Amino acid sequence: MQDVTDIYSGFAAVYDELMKNDIDYDGLCDMIERLFRENGKGVDLVADLACGTGAVTSRLAKRGYDMTGIDASVEMLDLARKKDEKSLYLNQDITEFELYGTMDAILCMTDGFNYITEEDSLRQCFFLANNYLNPGGLFLFDMSSPYKLSQLLGNNTFVYDDGSVFYTWENTYEEDDALSISDITFFLKDKNVYRRADEEHIQRAWEEKSVCSFLNEAGFSRIRTFSDLNGSPVKLSSERIYYCCEKI
Repeated sequence: MQDVTDIYSGFAAVYDELMKNDIDYDGLCDMIERLFRENGKGVDLVADLACGTGAVTSRLAKRGYDMTGIDASVEMLDLARKKDEKSLYLNQDITEFELYGTMDAILCMTDGFNYITEEDSLRQCFFLANNYLNPGGLFLFDMSSPYKLSQLLGNNTFVYDDGSVFYTWENTYEEDDALSISDITFFLKDKNVYRRADEEHIQRAWEEKSVCSFLNEAGFSRIRTFSDLNGSPVKLSSERIYYCCEKI
């Protein structure tokens, strides 16, 4: 797994602003709550892995859930704590996380698991999630699909400029290892000066079949997959795959 303490440093300051047009966080939380209700077990304690700036964690906390957010980036957690003083935030690697007790649900939204590039590390994370869930608890996460990483991002370059933030996003897709490598250069406006930040993000395109196999090995059942917030079936052209499963 890439050391995420080395990334999301420059990105952290502008992450929420850049993501607000790409991710419907309120709709995402609506979907999460719907799945909680469908599970029928009752949910109070929730852990949010790779929580970033707390976009999901803080929203669910406002909806009444007892939230614990976990992330390896100190910069991201600092921003999360500023917007949400109610939740507990822990600076930990999600492949080795430790909790103070069991949870009713564990989440990892908006691509957190794509940054885990080794099979053993992903398996370990799934086993830990199972270990820290109460019986019947839900494990809910999403991943950018192989189609998105290999075809839409692929070997393309993107440029963004809104007057206060300028970045170039150069992607390389390594077919043999199913790795999407993004070299990002930011220029962040600070008064009349632009500050430069360079980051490399490496994500793995995990096949749905492999992920479901790892979940079964970790002790999860009733594994469901879908491609959007409305629960549509996964297709070859789906950009994101949502996974919802239950601890046996």
